[in-house]
Amino acid sequence: MGAHQIDVRTKLFLILYSAVMVFLFYSTLLETALVLLTFALQLYLKKSRTSVKLLIVYFVFVVLQYSLLPVLPQSLVTVVSMFVVSFRRLFPCAMAGILLIQTTQVSDLMSGLYRLKLPKQIVIPLAVTLRYIPAINEEWHNINDAMRIRSFHAPGHNIIKRVQKKVECYYVPLLVSASQIAEELSAAAVTRGIENPAPRTILHRTKFRLLDWGIFLFLIALLGLVLWQQTVAGGMA
Repeated sequence: MGAHQIDVRTKLFLILYSAVMVFLFYSTLLETALVLLTFALQLYLKKSRTSVKLLIVYFVFVVLQYSLLPVLPQSLVTVVSMFVVSFRRLFPCAMAGILLIQTTQVSDLMSGLYRLKLPKQIVIPLAVTLRYIPAINEEWHNINDAMRIRSFHAPGHNIIKRVQKKVECYYVPLLVSASQIAEELSAAAVTRGIENPAPRTILHRTKFRLLDWGIFLFLIALLGLVLWQQTVAGGMA
């Protein structure tokens, strides 16, 4: 079963829900609940290595907001607060996106999107993107390994020259590889008949399970809790 224990439509809804709710409401409770929910799902699916780091960074930002900001000079509070809060609010969407990328196969994504009756103009780019991001990440690790084997280090203490050397040795090869990967993925998709107008056969039939319904109930309850919190805060004001 593995990653198929969560329907891809649930993962997509979690991303959309996180983006909309974080945009509409300023609530640390909301953000923390979404981050912990996503981390729990990744832990359940045994894909939590990256999310452990993000979870630690998220709580570092929360601690900074509530412990550092009150003691800072007023001249610095606005600048630091904008940085800390804005960066912190990206975490729910980022972790939900990582959940989708790490636990979803392209065939499952396409199956779920077709079940949502979405047109191919939307399904195909999303499916290619899901395959493209891990390929780029793998290529980045390959470049890092190659530089490490060659004992590469940016020479000198001149920051501009160090940055220039890193761009030359890391990012230029990555851009070239990115173009090649895009062409290869496009050719592979066409070869497999992705543009075929005939109805597609699906190996893994997507369906909602008990865990999916539990996630939906949690998100509905969280929405009610946030609305109640906002109402109470507004009444006290």
